[in-house]
Amino acid sequence: MITAALSLCKGYLLSLWGGVSRPTGFLASIPGSASAIVPMSEELGADSIAVAILQYLRLLLVILIVPTVTTFMFPPIDQNQTTTFLHQLKQTYLCSRVYCL
Repeated sequence: MITAALSLCKGYLLSLWGGVSRPTGFLASIPGSASAIVPMSEELGADSIAVAILQYLRLLLVILIVPTVTTFMFPPIDQNQTTTFLHQLKQTYLCSRVYCL
């Protein structure tokens, strides 16, 4: 619900500040199913070329931004300095089995 409201708001702002018609702005900002929205834009009287360019530009930005932000938020862990719980459990089990013999 929040995504739909933000998309409508973004489409309205795009039509105000971007110099495109309202149907073009709304259809260009709808998330998902870009291949279906472009033919739909022709039927609704929007600029289908602008809708296609903006849909795939939005997709490209998501593909580039999400991994970059994720890398900065969750840096890799140095595997040489830490041991996992499973590794510690395995070592404890093996040591206890050796001492039992």
